[in-house]
Amino acid sequence: MTPELFGADSFHLNTNGHRSVFNELWRIHRSQPCKPQSAHVARAVGEAGMGVMCALGDELEPLVKDAKGFVRHNLAAEGKAHKIGWSAHAPGSSLTLCATLPREDKDAKVLDMKTRILVHKKDRITRPLDRKGEGTYRISLGFQVSHPRNRPLFGVARVDCYGACNCTCSNQGNAAAGCSIDTLQNTSMVTITTYLKLVASEQAVPPPADAPSSSCPADSCIIRVRNAAEAEAGETEGRFRVIVRALIFGLNDWRTTLMPLDGALKDVRRQR
Repeated sequence: MTPELFGADSFHLNTNGHRSVFNELWRIHRSQPCKPQSAHVARAVGEAGMGVMCALGDELEPLVKDAKGFVRHNLAAEGKAHKIGWSAHAPGSSLTLCATLPREDKDAKVLDMKTRILVHKKDRITRPLDRKGEGTYRISLGFQVSHPRNRPLFGVARVDCYGACNCTCSNQGNAAAGCSIDTLQNTSMVTITTYLKLVASEQAVPPPADAPSSSCPADSCIIRVRNAAEAEAGETEGRFRVIVRALIFGLNDWRTTLMPLDGALKDVRRQR
């Protein structure tokens, strides 16, 4: 018996008693064998990264590879803050962007959802990835769009993905691979950046037959932007001008819910 660990009623533990109980529980806990640690176990959500990456203007440069006809261009007026984009004017131009998918953040998210006993209704924004087969990742490409008085005329940009991912144009009803955006708009006399939204799944996709040999890392999601190869039927003036301003990609969950979605600059986008 250790009466010094109890209070005056000899029933309730005193301060020394609580400390003694804590020390004994801690000793037992530390003596338990630990599970072997695996190098492939996903990190906890709190330890993972942001799960989304945004590159605007000059921040695109590290992602740009294999630029054919696209060049870095300062779009700002003289004396103004730089506004960098990657622009093409010649037909048949292409631009390759190398995106590293946030795989560790995806694994952490999946592990977190599996270990939850009950998901509260307020956690709807942390819904599981790839819901309804939409894709594990979400991509938004920012293009400069303008009006007919801005010459040379802006044209159609076509986007497809290959390498470590497959992407579809999510603002279309079908699931056709790749999509396009017409960057010439007639709704206003302004020049702004608008976004084409895609969803992507992680799978090995061989490069298209007309794609150049890529210098992207082997595990990259390769995003290719092209303009028209020739003037469309009925056009008196070829529309080949395409300007890429930004790239956002991340997990298809709450992290990218507020990314530029459908409805901005209505009637700009069109599927080919």
